[in-house]
Amino acid sequence: MTQKATSIFDLRDIALPEAVSFWPPAPFAGVLLGLLGCGLLLLLLRWRARRRAQVYRREGLALIARIETEFMDQGSTMAGLTVLNVLLKRVALAAFPRRRVAALSGDDWLQFLEASCPGTSFTTGPGRLLADAVHDPSQAARIPPERGRQLVALVRTWIRRHRRPSDESRSP
Repeated sequence: MTQKATSIFDLRDIALPEAVSFWPPAPFAGVLLGLLGCGLLLLLLRWRARRRAQVYRREGLALIARIETEFMDQGSTMAGLTVLNVLLKRVALAAFPRRRVAALSGDDWLQFLEASCPGTSFTTGPGRLLADAVHDPSQAARIPPERGRQLVALVRTWIRRHRRPSDESRSP
């Protein structure tokens, strides 16, 4: 028996398996990607619908900025109060059923505004100006500018945060 001398030149590299390929994917990966795509599409559609449903808020906030500069800052408080009241009514009609909002005025209107946005003070705070000044225009001339700014801030808060009951629909 002759033993052959082991030589370093007779050694061979270790045979490595081929790298795992990304293609074709496993069957479950296709299902998972499909579900992920559907989920993303549903999220996108929901976000779009929600954004579209809130257009009236964005438009109301843009209008209140104009009202603040055109009326309240220039001293025409009575006109500003009237336009603020109209803006509130328009936003409320966009969010709530017409039969519930359209006929409201005076204290009923202020109570509705408070009820639809808890934490606001329309019946006792600066919101009271909406009802008082409309019935007594001479009072609008005596409103200090700070009180007018408080009212604008209150209206802005109502536009941003008002909520309607979930079972209520917008249809008349």
